[in-house]
Amino acid sequence: DGWMPIFWPKERFQDGRALLAQGASQAGRGGTHIEVAPTIGMNLIEPGDDAEAIRRKAREPIAFYVTRMGIFYYQMLERNGYEAEVAQIRKAFADKDDTAMIDAVSENMMESLTVTGTLEECAEKLNERRALGVDLPIIDLPKGDPKHVERVLSALLS
Repeated sequence: DGWMPIFWPKERFQDGRALLAQGASQAGRGGTHIEVAPTIGMNLIEPGDDAEAIRRKAREPIAFYVTRMGIFYYQMLERNGYEAEVAQIRKAFADKDDTAMIDAVSENMMESLTVTGTLEECAEKLNERRALGVDLPIIDLPKGDPKHVERVLSALLS
């Protein structure tokens, strides 16, 4: 059994685990381990990259999910402490202002929902999520030639 959330705030994985345990208990399945395997947007900032452009790019999928994926994601994010950001993102979307929509994803929100930074920072952030209750973080395969991909994945696994 598993739970595969997307854009679940890192600070709330224990809350999510508690909800799953409660549901399992109510279903007569107490004591069942439920693997937590969130999809986590990883945005690697390599030497020479425009870090601000990559951080901005990390915000785009969040704004997309808040505005174009029905009600679940924006309501979940509101319940998890991002009411102000969600309101600003949705207002900018209604105003057809894509720049303001992306800008409304705060630094705190982006850091909570994605893993963005240098290779060392991304490895630390994935380890932080493991300590917060993530069993198996799911990330996109890094871009680049096979040797680069191997170097990135090795660093993330060590």
